[in-house]
Amino acid sequence: MAGLESIRNANGLWFPEGLLTELPYAIEGMADSGTGDLFLSVEKEGFYRIQLKKGAQPLFRGARVERLLDTQNQEVPSGEGVVYQWQGRILFTSDDQVWQLQAGKDRLEPFELAAKSLPRRKIQTINGSQLTDDYLWVTSRPPNAGPETGFEVGRLYATGRYEPLSHDVSYPLGWHQVSTELGRQAIPDRQRYANPSASSTNP
Repeated sequence: MAGLESIRNANGLWFPEGLLTELPYAIEGMADSGTGDLFLSVEKEGFYRIQLKKGAQPLFRGARVERLLDTQNQEVPSGEGVVYQWQGRILFTSDDQVWQLQAGKDRLEPFELAAKSLPRRKIQTINGSQLTDDYLWVTSRPPNAGPETGFEVGRLYATGRYEPLSHDVSYPLGWHQVSTELGRQAIPDRQRYANPSASSTNP
């Protein structure tokens, strides 16, 4: 049985906390709001919010699963799967643009900072820095780029300033090899992952 499973670390040992089976899809990205909500990017199935019930045992008992829509109540297709929390908003990368869900709202809106600073670019991923909250790492391609052109990597600041890495660094390497400073934030005592089989063994 497919779904989302949570396991918790206590005293160096991992314990299962529950399995959510309402989303039997490939989960490509996830962010934790820190207030009881999970935000997911599901392969070809859009973006979802899971509202956990406080004190529930197992963890996902009574959880509310909701597909996120835009301000026109339309479904938004998912893209590369990155979901990231940054400066009070959750960011989602779709096939054609970056979306944001601001605190206290329940509809996706275009992430205007990326749209204005990187017009017409194909944004592959957006991720945060492990050093500061002042900027995001963005991987993108210029409009009308040929197949020989790789992805450009740069910093997108909260002010709107965009600072690309040098062509020699970012184009050949792309996103994953640019810097050991890049990476997703880890949750130290809990991991949640897509479980293709409920009977599988935790790694």
